[in-house]
Amino acid sequence: MTKRFGSVVFVHDGPVFRDELGKYYEFAYQGALDRYSVFAGSVSFLIRSVPLGQNEGFRGLPAEISVIEVPDFKSPTKFLINRRRAERIIRACVAKNDFFILRLPSSIGVIAQKYIEAAKKPYLVEVVGCAWDSYFNHSALGKLVAPAEYMSMKRAVHRARYVHYVTREFLQRRYPSKAGAITVGCSDVKIEQTETDVLSKRLSKIRSGDGRTVALGTAAAIDVRYKGQQYVIEAMSKLKGSGLRIDYYLAGGYNRNQNDSYLRDLSESLSVSDQVHFLGPLSADKLTEFYDQIDVYIQPSKQEGLPRAVIEAMARACPVLGSNLAGIPELIDEDCLFRPGSVKEIMTALRSLPNRDLAKMARENFQRSKEYERAALLSKLESFYKKVLEDSGEAR
Repeated sequence: MTKRFGSVVFVHDGPVFRDELGKYYEFAYQGALDRYSVFAGSVSFLIRSVPLGQNEGFRGLPAEISVIEVPDFKSPTKFLINRRRAERIIRACVAKNDFFILRLPSSIGVIAQKYIEAAKKPYLVEVVGCAWDSYFNHSALGKLVAPAEYMSMKRAVHRARYVHYVTREFLQRRYPSKAGAITVGCSDVKIEQTETDVLSKRLSKIRSGDGRTVALGTAAAIDVRYKGQQYVIEAMSKLKGSGLRIDYYLAGGYNRNQNDSYLRDLSESLSVSDQVHFLGPLSADKLTEFYDQIDVYIQPSKQEGLPRAVIEAMARACPVLGSNLAGIPELIDEDCLFRPGSVKEIMTALRSLPNRDLAKMARENFQRSKEYERAALLSKLESFYKKVLEDSGEAR
């Protein structure tokens, strides 16, 4: 039996959320304990934290996972105040632990890699998104730093001996690994096996529709602009009077200071506020109801890796439209894609819905989602982890 490490640390910018009693919650790290305990008995997160608001839908982080908090140093002001302290915390964590999993893009991950390599300790890189897309589509300042962040991530991935890509092709092309690296292309989005009557219920829902009224939905953060909901709202406003009635349901948001006023103000200024519905963050069971109640799911992002929400919607046999970036084209057909940020192409996609074969889309998406069922992906990832453990064990 391959010997495990004494401790493993998952490294990411996060955040996780902390309540007044010091308990931590998460919305993006489900199953982390089960996955990473393969490497060691002790699992820690090296990550930023923010205060938990009053929102629902967050999962408690397992008590077995200890959290090492890193202060936020990503804004110009916080960089000057917190960068040195953050580096001290990261350096101390590296000194005390044995194996590391760096999820990129991540500023903390890139810093940690420097100290890990200096200490000659093993680590694995998870490539879950694109630094260029993330920064370039964030803000004016983001556009300035995007080239440097892209090159930094590209170098970080290329230096790693063990690389887990969540896409099949996109991230591999943009952030290639070095020759001889042990890699896998395997989604980190694993869904539970869906009930057998999901497809039949969806087909019945499609048959009962009138074709001119569409319940559209997006599940994504609403306090950042790169998720693209604003382009859908603009497209809806331009379709008013076309005979197509669209109601847009937005699930998302994750802290008590979330800023959804931009989208609310936009929908009001474009006279579609009665068609745009803010649902807030939803728990897993409520998200399932959300997907079942909408007619079409849309992912209008300008930055993604392999979006979990798209796969979840497909698992509910939902017809899906999405941006033609990152891993989205690996999930849905070409004629369901549009250029990110293109209001014109989103309008065309929405206008075409009454003439689309939604039943065919539902069947194909439901069938494709089975590739992401937990059982289908678990053996692939376990095989990769076994290779990493064996290879790193030989070096110990």
